[in-house]
Amino acid sequence: MDFVHPDDLDEAKSLNNWLISGNDIKGLEVRFLTSSGEYKWLSWNAHADYEHQEIYTIGRDVSSKKKSESELYKLAMTDSLTGISNRRHFLERFKMEIERSTRYNRELSYLTFDI
Repeated sequence: MDFVHPDDLDEAKSLNNWLISGNDIKGLEVRFLTSSGEYKWLSWNAHADYEHQEIYTIGRDVSSKKKSESELYKLAMTDSLTGISNRRHFLERFKMEIERSTRYNRELSYLTFDI
């Protein structure tokens, strides 16, 4: 776990426990520290063979896929001409704020400006 990015550590630990309890791991995507000091996204599949006391893992670099997903998300959430957040982004954030307001039993105000 020393090579796992700090933000991914909790998920990696919980899935490690999942593996130890006899379940397979499929498609765990976490950032790993490379020998050059940079983080790369790796996708892992793992299977524990308890009879032989071995764990089999396959990892592959999915950094370019993650970068493409991030760029697509940015394109989907911003106006390409102005770079300002678009309606889809607003609705996503608004939904999150309504859920937060409900969860913490707080009032919510809403103000809109049209530019």
